[in-house]
Amino acid sequence: MLKKILVVVILFLLVAFIAKDKIIEVSSENIFKHILGIRLDIGSMDVGLVRPAIFIKDMKLYNPRGFPTETMAVIPEVYVRYDLIQVLKGKVYLEELKFSMQQLNIVRDEQARLNVNTIKPLESKEEGQVVAQQEQRKIPEIYIANLHLKVGDVYYRDYSARSEQPTVKKYEINLDEEYQDIKDPYTLVRLIFVRSLTGTDISNLVDIPMSQVQDVMQKAYSTGKEAIGAAAEQTSETTHTVIDKTSSVLKEAAEGFGGLLNGQGRETDQ
Repeated sequence: MLKKILVVVILFLLVAFIAKDKIIEVSSENIFKHILGIRLDIGSMDVGLVRPAIFIKDMKLYNPRGFPTETMAVIPEVYVRYDLIQVLKGKVYLEELKFSMQQLNIVRDEQARLNVNTIKPLESKEEGQVVAQQEQRKIPEIYIANLHLKVGDVYYRDYSARSEQPTVKKYEINLDEEYQDIKDPYTLVRLIFVRSLTGTDISNLVDIPMSQVQDVMQKAYSTGKEAIGAAAEQTSETTHTVIDKTSSVLKEAAEGFGGLLNGQGRETDQ
């Protein structure tokens, strides 16, 4: 009898181990769908047991029904390192989030509606933390200590002229930035879209609440200035002239960190 019970327990644990990734994957898709208000699919997910990390591959965000193109965003890789103790307490505490978005498709349909304006964090004009508190019954509390954000290309397709082919522009964003202390998922989503669209012709078409996003960006800017100052203080006098020139360049980069990035749009036949 004991052997039978032991076999059942082992089989149960084996099935749970095999199915855990799929269970968490489906749960994650449902949480993201509730946060965003639109469909999100995850290609594959690997959840570590010993190491508290999650690897997500081939994630896609889809447009709402009625828009001419299907995919809004292509996200090849997401890496998450979380605090297991906090998760067990019911709070999603992410020590590190690496978010790499290869392509973002902004679409304006024949009725001049913009696809991104249908996303809940962009559609809602309330502050991110306020909305997150209101939604706590449906989604867990989420905090991100460190965000590494990469964005490749942004495409803008305008069907509002109702011609046979839409006007298409491609923006090579090539963004690679780091941010800290993001307190809710709405601020995260808004930050991603703000930094993706900054410097493009599309930015003035999207009205995004900026208060908490600006706070996050300002902290990143301040951190950059402190790092430059610390490096300069540790430099010997013999290399002072070289460092002065280098520091000047770095300071200019840091001062532009929280501001607008210049983007170049060009028409393309894609």
